[in-house]
Amino acid sequence: MQKRLRINLFLDIATISIVAMFLYFYMPYKEVIGFNTDEGLELIKTFLFQKGYPLYQSIWSDQPPFYTYLLSIWTDVFGKSIARARELTLLFSLILLFTFKRIIFIYFGQLTSILAVFILLFSKDFIKLSSSVMQGIPSLSLGVLSLYLLIRFINKNSGQKINLIISGFLLGLAIQIKFWVLILIPVAIVTIFVEKDEFINLFKIQKIKKNFFNVVIWLLGLLTSIGLVVWSARPFPFKQLFMPHFQEKIYENLDIPTMFKFAYGLDRIIFILAFVSLFLALFFEVSDFRKIFIPIIWLLSDFILFWNHRPIWSHYYPMFSIPIVWLSCYSFWWGWKSLRVRLNWSTISIFLGWKENNSFPLAKIYQIKILQIIISATIVFLSIFTTYRKFNYYSTNLNHWKTWKTAEPQWNQLISSVLRYKDRSNWIYTDNSLVAIHTNLLIPPEVAVITKKRFGKSDNYKQTLLEVMKIYKPEQVILMNYFHRDLRSDPQITSYLNTYYKPVIYNSEIHHYILKNIEY
Repeated sequence: MQKRLRINLFLDIATISIVAMFLYFYMPYKEVIGFNTDEGLELIKTFLFQKGYPLYQSIWSDQPPFYTYLLSIWTDVFGKSIARARELTLLFSLILLFTFKRIIFIYFGQLTSILAVFILLFSKDFIKLSSSVMQGIPSLSLGVLSLYLLIRFINKNSGQKINLIISGFLLGLAIQIKFWVLILIPVAIVTIFVEKDEFINLFKIQKIKKNFFNVVIWLLGLLTSIGLVVWSARPFPFKQLFMPHFQEKIYENLDIPTMFKFAYGLDRIIFILAFVSLFLALFFEVSDFRKIFIPIIWLLSDFILFWNHRPIWSHYYPMFSIPIVWLSCYSFWWGWKSLRVRLNWSTISIFLGWKENNSFPLAKIYQIKILQIIISATIVFLSIFTTYRKFNYYSTNLNHWKTWKTAEPQWNQLISSVLRYKDRSNWIYTDNSLVAIHTNLLIPPEVAVITKKRFGKSDNYKQTLLEVMKIYKPEQVILMNYFHRDLRSDPQITSYLNTYYKPVIYNSEIHHYILKNIEY
């Protein structure tokens, strides 16, 4: 037993070490200027927070505060750069993959758990999101860790209630990174009630009382962590955090079907294997349905919560891909188990014609057996092939990411131009926060986050920006993204810029202004 535990621990560490080396040395996270404009928003909020500007008062944000707290501590210790901040996400990604592997190991064994790590790693956008300064992977990491501790507690039947409290506490922290992990609350509660017991035992009074008591303990841990974070951000801005997510819909075309359409090209085999798993568990191996019950509940919760939500960005996909990969693992496990049971010398001899069998019933049995072997081998091959195919895809596309967000030929020219006036600049305004991050300048906190989620389809942001510019008088103004065309058409802002600023770079892509009195 001890030897087996040591071997499993070694394989766990070896698998995650290979992933860590791949992400650290092969992923160009140090070179990429920006995987997503949200990276700039998260970092500029963090850097302003470190300067003493309070979240939700001076700094607008529709996201919970815990990620900003973590990022602030991390960059204080390891350095205030986008590369160091991305390493925090890399760390959370490794925690996520490790705990996901441990969950798969509990249900399907070591071989399937190793394959699951690489299938998830190479799923659509997972590698990119593992290197992005965004809340998704950190929140999912703590959420999956919470679920793992809960599953381990139930399956080990250790009776240590502290594990329940820790599980709930971690999920509470995950929710305070990003609200979407609320989906895991019903998943966890259903897991407590269903995971260990036969369905016929669920309605016994004694069992209901025990499970209800476990749910209460778990919720105690959850509410404790949520309460601590809410207290730290007092007065807690419920309206600012929740209202932007329920306002009029924008980007109507970005929905769940669109997200899956983009993911289908890379992950279609995983989708097929997930459907095969459902088919096998429902019609052939009913006793195994419990092994895929949790990911089914997770996926149903995803679709219920997000079906009418807009927009569904590509970085939402891991919330779906994790349970889909979990579900698809059953196919590989079933296929591998079937091959080991059915593939023997007698079957091979009859199949190859080396051994005759004139008994019709026995020959029929072997035909069925051979068909099962072919189906099992096909499933195993597809599982391994999709991992190889995805690795090959990322191998040919990682170098492309090095130029992502640097496709603008004038990016280096812009950075050089901004740095030229940096010594005389206290503030900068830019609608692409990555410019401020890469030049180590600050945006006025009131306009550090200008998004359509904040202002909807109204033009109120123009008046807000003009008022802030009059107060802070930023020495440099850079307009790059989709807001800059609206700003140019606004007569008041145009008049203000023409009066007090001089264009340094002015073309169809970039508008860089400096205050007239700092020119030299």
